[in-house]
Amino acid sequence: MAGEKIPFQGLPARICWLGYGDRARAGLRFNQIVADGTPEAARRFIRVLTTDPGLGIVRHADAGYQEAIEAARRHGIKMPMWG
Repeated sequence: MAGEKIPFQGLPARICWLGYGDRARAGLRFNQIVADGTPEAARRFIRVLTTDPGLGIVRHADAGYQEAIEAARRHGIKMPMWG
């Protein structure tokens, strides 16, 4: 339905087809290539590239999506609503 009313505008730049944890590892490489290469920059990359997809897993798991529940368990993501 949206495709009939809104023209395609391309994919958002933030889409990254890497799995949970893979983004953080890629971030370490990005730090060497495009950031300043410092340990502090590496910590920031890891933090944001782990937390952002992790929150997506939590949102979907909390909504009851079985695949997200399994991913949360597989990756050891702590979810307070599960006790």
